[in-house]
Amino acid sequence: MSLTKAHNRMIAGAPVNVLDYGASPSASAATNTSAFNTAIAAATGDVVIPAGTYQINNTIDVLVDNIRIIAHGATLECTKNAFSTPSIDIDGVENVVIDGLSVNRNQTVDDDFDGGNGIYVKDSTTVIVQN
Repeated sequence: MSLTKAHNRMIAGAPVNVLDYGASPSASAATNTSAFNTAIAAATGDVVIPAGTYQINNTIDVLVDNIRIIAHGATLECTKNAFSTPSIDIDGVENVVIDGLSVNRNQTVDDDFDGGNGIYVKDSTTVIVQN
């Protein structure tokens, strides 16, 4: 008899942990960026980001409705120097909550995309950024 290791991502609606997709405070910025984007795209509910500082080198896209990004003392640190590139882009979605996440460098919520490396929200409804 053979056993298969089960992961939360194998259960529909289970929380998605970015670590299961390769993100890590010790990973490269490119690896973290890809892992965050893949985890969020796969989510159907909660996305969990454990404590730590995660370097990213490009935008994290939130293009999924009805998700909560729950960070337990996590910080995104954008290493890209482009002034007009947001760290998190929430575009065309509804019912998104970001809880407990810090974004290093100009921690802003920007609704007209005039620059900054914070959180950009466009054409979305019920977006809550808290703690």
